[in-house]
Amino acid sequence: MKNNKYGKCFTLLGVLLLAGLWLSACASPAAETDARPLVKPVEPTQDLCSAANKEEETRRLHRYMVIFDDLSVLAQATPREQLAVVILEMQKVRRDAAFEEVQPCFAALQSSQVNFMNAVINTMTSFLSGIQANILEQKIAETRQLRSLYDVELANNLGLTYVTTTPAPTVQTPSDTPTFTPAPVSALGTQDSYILDGPGSQFVVVDTFLIGQEANIIARSADNQWVKISRVQPSAVTGWIGVQFATINGDINQVPVE
Repeated sequence: MKNNKYGKCFTLLGVLLLAGLWLSACASPAAETDARPLVKPVEPTQDLCSAANKEEETRRLHRYMVIFDDLSVLAQATPREQLAVVILEMQKVRRDAAFEEVQPCFAALQSSQVNFMNAVINTMTSFLSGIQANILEQKIAETRQLRSLYDVELANNLGLTYVTTTPAPTVQTPSDTPTFTPAPVSALGTQDSYILDGPGSQFVVVDTFLIGQEANIIARSADNQWVKISRVQPSAVTGWIGVQFATINGDINQVPVE
């Protein structure tokens, strides 16, 4: 029942990057990231923890995270069957960040950076292996916490005050093809949620059902808490969602129990 199209399965995971975007902009402008090498040589005897050098060294180390974030965004637009290639690139950045020799005042920044990268990579590989939805949710929550810890360390090193931001709501961009034709009973996404291969959070994640997406309801659970949907946009997929994540249009009792 799984759909091979990866689609936007990591849209939920992508919100983890939003909290750190303003710090990324402060620490390393995009043009600068493209123009400079990832790691530039430094003098072994140079005191990088001094007030004169700490900000510049923080910016240099943060470039690992900028590159990693770019790869995370790329992963969101990568088909599931090709995602392993992106994960390998993310692992390379993680290794480079982990083996970077840093002075003691940057140890906490490096540790929190590598911990976050490990968590993201682990979550993505777990998704590919067919992890249960409730476990995946837990991994995403843990990853979000680790990103916050890194952002706090980054702000401290830059002499900034870290302020938690609220991610913007996900807005689904409509697609011209294929065309959605509503059935007598249909669902409209009101919260970002997972599409599962069975009626319960213990089942494996198939895809995501996002705010604004539409799908026809083709079956329901006996207790009417789960509905089986058939979605055509942005990619064709069939699976189960919780009714609390959608507006049900039509009489749900008209569809068969499965």
